[in-house]
Amino acid sequence: MFRLAQDLIASGMRPRLRLDNVLTEATDWDVILVDAPPSLGPLNDNVVLATDGLIVPVEADESSQLALNHLLRQLDTLEDNYDTRIDIFGIIVSNVAYPLDNEQEAAIEWFEERFENRVPVWQIRNRVDIKRAIQSGYSIFHPDAEDIDMEDEYSQIAQEVANV
Repeated sequence: MFRLAQDLIASGMRPRLRLDNVLTEATDWDVILVDAPPSLGPLNDNVVLATDGLIVPVEADESSQLALNHLLRQLDTLEDNYDTRIDIFGIIVSNVAYPLDNEQEAAIEWFEERFENRVPVWQIRNRVDIKRAIQSGYSIFHPDAEDIDMEDEYSQIAQEVANV
């Protein structure tokens, strides 16, 4: 990853072609999900520019609000530099713990108000069952996965992405 980041930096303002070329060749898939690290560097610029849109994971805290504002400014810069439009398909507020404390409640309200009538804001409760499924190497929808109360939320997210 370090070498790829250095190559992208050396390529100047046009890092788009690498991942875009790979995704263009992947014609057997209806949806490809690219999970990028949480940073604002050339790797993520490459991912953002090669995809049709973003699902932005955040947590219900002030640092995620700040990070999201930085991301939105970066997206504006990429749109201007590449003469493109970058869509956000939704915001996933993860690791939500109920009952909500004041910080989480305020953060969730901020996300909902910030994106009201533009994109959905989904809440994913903090569930050990999700972590266990990941550690076991299978989906929360797998027959051997423990029953959790977040399956409907994940199904709704998948449906939204499929409809875009």
